[in-house]
Amino acid sequence: MPEAWHLHGTVIRNTAAQVFAIQILTLFDRESVWPTAMAGFLERSLLSLAIGCLVETRLGATSSVQANLDLPMRRRIERFIEDNLQDHSLDALRIGQEFGISRSVIYRAFQTHGGLNRSILGRRLHRVRRLLLGGDERTIGVIALANGFASPAHFNREFRRTFSATPTEVRSRQWLTGHESVEASSLDQLFRSLDP
Repeated sequence: MPEAWHLHGTVIRNTAAQVFAIQILTLFDRESVWPTAMAGFLERSLLSLAIGCLVETRLGATSSVQANLDLPMRRRIERFIEDNLQDHSLDALRIGQEFGISRSVIYRAFQTHGGLNRSILGRRLHRVRRLLLGGDERTIGVIALANGFASPAHFNREFRRTFSATPTEVRSRQWLTGHESVEASSLDQLFRSLDP
């Protein structure tokens, strides 16, 4: 199979995989006794089934990066991320364990959004910004830590880069005017300051 390495880490859940799993389980069944003469046939049979699993997966794949996750699964993952933004260890491994899918599938699914880590970072930043604009009276550092940022310096740098204003400036302008008035000197800054 050309470029089979692209399938590394893929959890295969197709028809051929179900047949393959049943075949493997029968090899270890104590009631099934296979004569030694059958070993070569079983080996070729299992190899053919394994290749069939990969081929079916490869043929079923579309050109879309997000095709590995159906829409309901993707929404469940996004909801899980949103519900766990405060968790400093939120990453592809944890999401994969929660949903029974490989990290590579998760990474490919979020590739069009700048990657999983960038997507999580953006959600965290927008949540903190909403809290600041909503009048949350906790200190900015406490709000940042409560939303998954482990380092205040990293939080401040990313916030300023994303919204072209410091968290303090956003909070001050909200408290003074009752609405956000962060100036945008370009369309790019304006679009980045809008919620997704």
